[in-house]
Parts: sequence; C-alpha cells; structure tokens
Amino acid sequence: MTNHDKFPLPLDTFPPLNVSTEKAEELESLANSLLCEHLAEYERFVYTQHQTVDRRVWTPIKRRENVRVYKERRRAMASRHSSASFSSTDIANQFDTAMPMMLTVGAIAGTLDDVMYGVVNGSDMTMRLKTSYIRDDMPDGRILHAIVPVTAAEPFRFVGLKWQVKGASITDSIGIKCRDFVYVESTGIVNNVRNERVGYHLLQSVDLPEVRNLQKPYGIIRGKMSFCYLYRQKASGVVDVYMRGFFDVAGEVLTSIATSAASMSLVSIWRVVHCAQMKKLVWLLRNRMARNSEGDKSKQNGPVEASHCASCQTTFNLFHRHSRCRLCTASVCKKCSVQKKLNFPDATASTAAPMTPIVERKFTFCTTCVQAAQRQNAQQIASQELAGSPPTSATEAVENPPLEAAESSACCSIEDIERQSVISTDASSSVYDIDFGRSSEITSSQVSSETFDESEEGEELQSRKIYRSSLVGIRDIQPVQLLQQEEVCPVEVKECETVVFLPPAERTPHVEPVESTTAQDMAQLYEKMMALQAAADKTYQITRATTTSLAIQELPQDV
Repeated sequence: MTNHDKFPLPLDTFPPLNVSTEKAEELESLANSLLCEHLAEYERFVYTQHQTVDRRVWTPIKRRENVRVYKERRRAMASRHSSASFSSTDIANQFDTAMPMMLTVGAIAGTLDDVMYGVVNGSDMTMRLKTSYIRDDMPDGRILHAIVPVTAAEPFRFVGLKWQVKGASITDSIGIKCRDFVYVESTGIVNNVRNERVGYHLLQSVDLPEVRNLQKPYGIIRGKMSFCYLYRQKASGVVDVYMRGFFDVAGEVLTSIATSAASMSLVSIWRVVHCAQMKKLVWLLRNRMARNSEGDKSKQNGPVEASHCASCQTTFNLFHRHSRCRLCTASVCKKCSVQKKLNFPDATASTAAPMTPIVERKFTFCTTCVQAAQRQNAQQIASQELAGSPPTSATEAVENPPLEAAESSACCSIEDIERQSVISTDASSSVYDIDFGRSSEITSSQVSSETFDESEEGEELQSRKIYRSSLVGIRDIQPVQLLQQEEVCPVEVKECETVVFLPPAERTPHVEPVESTTAQDMAQLYEKMMALQAAADKTYQITRATTTSLAIQELPQDV
C-alpha cells in the first residue's frame, strides 16, 4: 500500500478536541508573538536590505513563476546555532533541529484580497478545495479546533488548531514514510508601521497530547514546522511575498530529501490567486443559479440559436465553432471563450466515505464574464459567502434559493449547478457546443502532485491573456527577468461590483459583422484566413519578445 492509498483517514481518527479558554489564549498569544517577530524581520528585509538576498547565507533551490525558495547554507547554520542572541520566540530556536532555515521571496500577480481569499480556509472542505487548486502536496487534513473562526465581519481572520499530512508524493517515489503536523494556524490582515496592509499566514507546530501519534497504526511520523507567509500590495496588480521558517520532518531522512519536499510545498503559494479566481467563478455560478430560481420561469429559457459571436460579432460557420458561456448563456466563438476547471464537493458520494470526494469539471465562459469575475472584490465575496446558509441539496437550492453562499462559494455541489443549467436552457440548446466536461474524482495523488499537466498550464496561459486587458498602469512597474510566462491579474477594486451579464443583443460589438460566404467564395475566404493566421502568429511572436518590458516586479538581487 502506498502512502496515498491510506488517505483520507477515518473520521474517528481524532476524537473531538476540547481546548480550555486558558489554552486558547496561550496559543493565540504565541501566534501573535511570532507574527510580530516575522513582521519585524520583513521590515528589515524590505527597507534595510532593500529586498536583497545575501548569497553568503542563502542558496536557491526552487523557483516557480516570480517566486523563489532558498535554503540556509551550512556555514550560516553553524553560525546561527553557535549564537546566543536568540529571542524568546525566535523561530530558529523553537525546536532542537538540524534542518536549515527556508526563505521564500518574490511576487504574485493579483491583489492582496485575492491572495488572502485563496489562502484562508476555515473548514475541512475549504482546506481540501484549496489544496485541489494549488497542489500543495496535502492528501489529508482536518481542523481540530477553531479558536477564532472566520466571520462575515472578518472573513480573513482565523486562528485554530489543525492537522495535516505533507510530502506524500515525494515519499511514495522514494519509499519512505510520510509526515503529519499538528499546528496552530493564524491568518489575517494587519497594518504595518507605514500603514500598509500586510496579509499573514502563520503556521506553528504545537505539542498536544490529546492528538495521538499515528506512527503505529498508519506509519505516519509526526514532524514539526514553523513558518509565516507575509503578503503586501506592492503595486497595482502586484503582491509582494515573503516567508521565513523551517520544516523538521523528523526520522532518519536525508536533509536534501527533506528540503526538496518542503520547497515543493512552499513554492506552490504562487497558485493562491488562481485558487481565488476559480472560487469567484463558482460563486458567480451559484448566484446565477439563485437568481434563475427566484425569477419567472418563463424568462429562464436560454437564448435562441445565434448566428454571430456575442463579443466580436464573428459569423458562425463551418470554420467558426462556438460554445455557450455558462454565466451569461451567450454564444461566443473560440477566440472569445475560455475553459476553466472548477472543483466541487461530490454530493453523490457515499455517506460512509471518510470525506466527501472532490470532483473536477470543465466549464466554458466568455472572456467578458471572466474579466468581470476578476474585478470582483474578494473580501466582500468572502463576507457574503459567510453571511448566508448554503443549500444541502439541489432541491433546497431551487425551493429556497440563498441570497449568498455560506461557508465558501466553492462548497456548492456540482449537482446544484448542473440542475440549474437544465432549467435555464431550452430544448433547442443541443445545437450549441455546450460541453460540461467529463466528471473526474480528484484522488489524493492528483491533489498532492506538484507536476501539472500541459492542459492545465495552457488553461492558465490563456487566462493570463484575458487578465492583461484589465490592467491599468502596468507601464509604471519596473521590468524584471521573467522566470516563466508572466501572469498578470487585474487591478484591485475598492468595492464589490455588481456584475450584469448582458444578453447577446445588448452587447456592444467590437467589429462589424462579416457577410456570410457563399460556396463560390469559399476558396478565397480560406486564403484570407490563412493570411490572417500567419499575421496573428507574427504578432504573437513580437508580443512575446517584448513581454520583459511589461514585467510586474523585480526579483531580489543576489549579493
């Protein structure tokens, strides 16, 4: 049996955890003390060291997009261990460990609220939905006790005790036991001494005798960790990232293997904005479902068969296939549409299963709706999700449609959305190219793997082209050396906009309609299409060659 086969563990693995008020205050105080230390270190890194990484202390080990992970050099470790200047809460002196410190720096395209919306998870289901999007190598995890639960007033503020398994992918490949961690997690947004908003995500291992060791029954070794991610809105559409901490995997494992497993988990943070954007799309789908359920059923029929793209007015013919947007139901061409993979709890799963499986579906959206979703204020969406109560079934969703989702927009089931798609589509909808995609349960090995297939990367690259059209002031950002294809997200908005999805007839065309071709003109039309394709390819190559001048943030310079 591989490590992945044993997850998720049974629900009764850990009995309900009773935490006294004194213990809860002690844990919250510990988290606050560590946060202050990390904030002070971050201030020194940004304003004293000017975000320069000292290569005499740190060596790079992994990078992804504009995020780079470093580990502490051996001579720096020796100097640190021989020093007696530790503070009472210094993360390097929390545990007796020989593991090197880890440092993560870089930038994420997006807004601070988007990052926090993707980071914060206040329930078991949202933990698993997050890991299904960011691929952080976590096949199983639970919330043991919520000290400060998320609320509609403070949707990003959370303090709680959690348990999770890490590193199952790499341990399977080399035949060693996986590790689990029991820790206190704290998230939120604070203002620094310069009155800048700084988001934080702190994880600190704690010893709790009530949470039993799983080495004997399941062969899982208890590890320890201590690190904190800090996020700051550096420029419009750019979030600065900083992390300092360590993983101690315990047991007889080579340091190189341990640091490799840790870096895989740490570098996955670059996908949190992707997680937030997918959750926004699910939230909009759910709201559309509620509106259609409340509205007049006579108005819920889908649009009649269209002959032109609702966005660019291209005439549909043999050479221009089209599909229908799942949000506005408009018919759009391939150029004006994009497919997104959204994850949902599987409501059809057996109740005897330890946890509700996660299913993945492909949905087609028009670029107009995707841009509208990108502009939504993530903090207000998170607050509205927590303000309502989600339906437990599709029937309840139709009979008692909620104004808002409750725990997370991503927590509505796929059955609810697909049930509503039947209501809102008339019998003639079969002429449209509506592909719901093949439902596939996401196994723990798929969730935990850091390697993404090419189709997923292609989907993200396609989305980045859409995001660029919403950027403002990108030329004011200093150029950087790109690590991979750059990801650009829209600027932050102050309030949650009301998205109005216009029917095809009310959309403003971008170009004049193209006259329908006849059989005699087919050959000439084909030649023109080939010429246009060649011109488009040339334009793409020129644009790609100049992307370095439109970069979003300068990487730390080595000294």
